[in-house]
Amino acid sequence: DDPEAEACPQLGEPVAKKWALEDPVAAVEWARELPGDRAGGAHSAAVIAWSINHAKDASNYAMALPAGKERENLLYVTGANLIRVDIDGALAWLGNLTDEADRQSGKIAISVAASSQDRERLMQALGE
Repeated sequence: DDPEAEACPQLGEPVAKKWALEDPVAAVEWARELPGDRAGGAHSAAVIAWSINHAKDASNYAMALPAGKERENLLYVTGANLIRVDIDGALAWLGNLTDEADRQSGKIAISVAASSQDRERLMQALGE
């Protein structure tokens, strides 16, 4: 256990967010290793911050997480960030989601986040 982390448990999320903007892989790995309940919030914060500048990588990382609420939330946020920068990449990512619940969450995320000019193309690609 890290005595400094024990003394300041609320610092995990802001540290992970800030660090993920500079070195996302290291920040995500660090956050994942935090003890106890601090790991989840810091891990999610790091992945979300990662998706701001590297949406495709963060979305693929989220897709590989074990099933659960954190994965569901991260798929939604990273998918939304991906559609803002790469509509073709977002559609390919969506096509790689094999779980139906994940796919529905991903569809909602990219549909809501798509710009108005991309929305028509997106709806055609999704067959809606």
